[in-house]
Amino acid sequence: MVRVTMCAEVLKDLPSWLNYLTSVDARRGPDGRPMKAKPGAIPAALGNLLGRFVLLSATYSVLATGRHTRFHYTYTPFMDAERMMEWDEATIHGKYMDWELLAHLADSWVACIVIYLYLALVIDIGGFLVLLQGVEPIAGFNNPIFGSSTPTDMWGRRWNMQMHGILKRACFLPLVKRGAPKQLAGFATFVASAIYHELQFGFAFPGYTYGQGSLFFLLQGVLCVLEALVYKAVPDAGKSVPRPIKCALTTLLMTTTSELFVG
Repeated sequence: MVRVTMCAEVLKDLPSWLNYLTSVDARRGPDGRPMKAKPGAIPAALGNLLGRFVLLSATYSVLATGRHTRFHYTYTPFMDAERMMEWDEATIHGKYMDWELLAHLADSWVACIVIYLYLALVIDIGGFLVLLQGVEPIAGFNNPIFGSSTPTDMWGRRWNMQMHGILKRACFLPLVKRGAPKQLAGFATFVASAIYHELQFGFAFPGYTYGQGSLFFLLQGVLCVLEALVYKAVPDAGKSVPRPIKCALTTLLMTTTSELFVG
């Protein structure tokens, strides 16, 4: 028999319980205490939450045209279910048209946007409950789809900052404190993320191809390590490239590997 116990700190009051329930952490000051919410934060957060809900609903309604991928998602406005099956077969044999490749990439990009909006909405709901207790929650996302200038910028500053904080505290910082190089600690963090998502996808998605999600996160880890090594060797690399171009190239790079994540 397994006995599940909770720390007394979790149940001592409503704010602590909500923080535990939602898994949304609060921003903390130099003293380690949660930061108080700014005046007007609740109405602003409510407006943002409702706006996110409307945007996600409208986006999904437009895409819900009865076209399904193998995981029964309706994220394929450019390729229907029959064409998706043909695409999989053509990919195996290397027989597809250039426009089909572009359409497939476009579908993957759309899927990334939908997943981003959905996850952001879920985290916003948890953050709003924390905000109601008078403390400021950590933002979930920071425009990762359109604002990321490099892979490291996306994973370190923009995508799912709640999960980023957990992995940083649980994996990256302990390894660095024990003398591991930052590049190695960073890659190990992606390995931990791969294991977590492998379990999550395996339970959540019937028909999931085991190892697919892990491959995605391991590839992202390799990209971030390579980026760090390039900047270490050439500190001024890419500084002359306008940020919009870097963001577009990063989006294209992520889209080419995103099918492993979005299915």
